[in-house]
Amino acid sequence: MRRLFSLLCALGLVAVLLPACGGSGVTSLTLYTDRNSTEIGNLFDEFAKTNNIQIKVRTGSTAELTAALMEEGKKTPADLVYLESGGALSLLAKQGVLGQLPADELNKVDAKFAAPDRSWVGSMGRVRTVVYNVDQINPDKELPTSILGFTDPTWKGKIGWAPAHGETQGFRTALRSQARRRLHARLPQGAPGQPT
Repeated sequence: MRRLFSLLCALGLVAVLLPACGGSGVTSLTLYTDRNSTEIGNLFDEFAKTNNIQIKVRTGSTAELTAALMEEGKKTPADLVYLESGGALSLLAKQGVLGQLPADELNKVDAKFAAPDRSWVGSMGRVRTVVYNVDQINPDKELPTSILGFTDPTWKGKIGWAPAHGETQGFRTALRSQARRRLHARLPQGAPGQPT
């Protein structure tokens, strides 16, 4: 049975995953990605040429590829997954579709950029900005220092956002993951959960 590894990291990590995908005799890899060839094609072409490996690429939307991977499960032909959405990768990890990245390589990545279960790492970051009217808001005194500050009741009805947009979904997933890590870091070791 093939193990599926999620790749959301610098292309160099693909090389360390080769042994996990079949050893040094690997002659081809199958990649599922929601990125188009103009964004990543040259990277994978160069990697394939340098390592004398054929890369078979299946492209599609994040939703399409996530659904396919969940349906295929452990029988997927995919060796690697390169998706833009941390939310989709988290779902695939939760469903047990993704394998774990090798610890010695994962340790090269700052833990804040890796999934807690070692199933994927981030390859890029996004910056969120807040647009505000400088005539109405003093940024030094009124703007929160964290996105969580906008949950204060004083901001009710004053914030606009796109809750159904894919990027917002990924951002919400990242916030949940961060909150979960912070909570677990503050809990005493071995403390039992309490019923609510």
